[in-house]
Amino acid sequence: MRNIQNLEANASKHSVVKVGDGLYDITSGGSGNTYHVVLTLGLAGESVRATCDCKWGTSHRHYDHSVMCSHSIAAVKAEIAEQGASAAFFSGVGNARAAAGKQPVVKFGDGISVVLY
Repeated sequence: MRNIQNLEANASKHSVVKVGDGLYDITSGGSGNTYHVVLTLGLAGESVRATCDCKWGTSHRHYDHSVMCSHSIAAVKAEIAEQGASAAFFSGVGNARAAAGKQPVVKFGDGISVVLY
């Protein structure tokens, strides 16, 4: 699993444009390259999967086809913000549940979980 704090810091530098339902163009704040992210909700909204066509994303897809790159984090944050909510990302479901209280916890893959506020 990658360092979630570094991923979030990098994600905050990206420019995000929603191009369709669950489809995002993410322009890297570092390189200026644009990448394409697809978000898919799991059954009952308990998980979200992301694919990205960045170098990391195409070479590190996990068994559930979810990618944990900063571009996918940026897309998830944009999706959540569009729905009027905010989110906190955690390494591990246990850490997320401990911080969440009664707030919903969504599994993002690769050991990363999202708490929705």
